[in-house]
Amino acid sequence: MTTERTPTEWMEDPIGPAGSETPARPSASPRFDLWRVISALAFLGALPTLGTFGARWYWALELLTHFRVYYLLYLAPLSLLLLCKRGYRKWSLIPAACLAIHLWAVLPAYIPVTQPAGSGPVYRGMIANVYTRNRNYALLREVIEREEPDFFLLMEVDALWMEAMRPLESIYPHVARGARSDNFGIAMYTKIEPVELRIRLWGEAGVPSVYARLRMGEQIVTIVGTHPLPPGAPERMRLRDEQLDVQGNVIAKETRPVMLCGDLNSTPWSPVFHDLLKETNLRDTRRGFGILPSWCGRKPYLWLPIDHFLVSAEFAIRDLRIGPDIGSDHRPVMLDFQLVTP
Repeated sequence: MTTERTPTEWMEDPIGPAGSETPARPSASPRFDLWRVISALAFLGALPTLGTFGARWYWALELLTHFRVYYLLYLAPLSLLLLCKRGYRKWSLIPAACLAIHLWAVLPAYIPVTQPAGSGPVYRGMIANVYTRNRNYALLREVIEREEPDFFLLMEVDALWMEAMRPLESIYPHVARGARSDNFGIAMYTKIEPVELRIRLWGEAGVPSVYARLRMGEQIVTIVGTHPLPPGAPERMRLRDEQLDVQGNVIAKETRPVMLCGDLNSTPWSPVFHDLLKETNLRDTRRGFGILPSWCGRKPYLWLPIDHFLVSAEFAIRDLRIGPDIGSDHRPVMLDFQLVTP
């Protein structure tokens, strides 16, 4: 005898009328979890930080040290989001630790530094990587005429740049010329009569540098202006490091006061830069004035501080600032200083 079923019972029975199967329910699709994505992005952002610890042993890892400001800007919001989200706070620990490492490296540039008590006139120096193929000569001349530096160092100058600067020689009659057709020509102009002013070659790369000794008041100031190779490949990095090491040895033996300036193709966060300061006992003039990125002038996502004035303890820094666009991928850097009475 067949027992009659209610409609409800038919729905509960896996086998419907005439033995037909009830269609299976589709499985639920994985739910998108925004916080897991944020966690993954934060951990990815922490990887370059870990890589910087190997900067002394592998050339590509040294390149990672130059972008600490960008790591800060990337990790700060992600770490804060994870810290504020219950259940994900533990995932903020590694990104936050990396954030603290970069803060430790960057913040000293913004902490005011007590300068020694200088005396006498305030001198002004200027450095500018003009970019060889840049032909906006008038822009640079306008900056020089407006800023009126006592001396200035130009990098990446060729014969055309030297000719374009010739009108300034009535004001800056003392010139060291090291023009080249590639990106490593160099020249120094000074209105201060030099005790010595010449081009020198330091290191295997064979690129010219400037060696100057200028009489400022009662003191003779030694200035080394240089532009080593950029570290875009292992051999170029080796040549850059070797040139800075040789110049560091020269500067360490100089009587004070002494200055090293130019496009060093290194940021303050590179171990090579730290070694240079330690070897020469020079100080980074950016301390207290900020990061002041000088390259790349037209690409804000690549701005890096690679044009430097490094000075000995006899310099009292009064101002350090970045100049305007001169048509180059670098901005000029101006330094105002006094000398400490010996």
